[in-house]
Amino acid sequence: MQKELDILGSRNATDADFDEVIAMLGAGGFPVEDAVSMVVPLEGAGEALARWSADPASMRKIMVEVAP
Repeated sequence: MQKELDILGSRNATDADFDEVIAMLGAGGFPVEDAVSMVVPLEGAGEALARWSADPASMRKIMVEVAP
């Protein structure tokens, strides 16, 4: 069995699109807490992916923070 990894980005969006999303998030119009299951630093990505692999139904999104 193989797992797929989707890395999604944003492209073809206009400045107005980003402004609208930022305003919606600022106004509490999107339940971020429900959409993001966990936020981990890059060093914790392997462990987070292992947890997801063990129980995929328990997570929606894992955000990996990459420091510049």
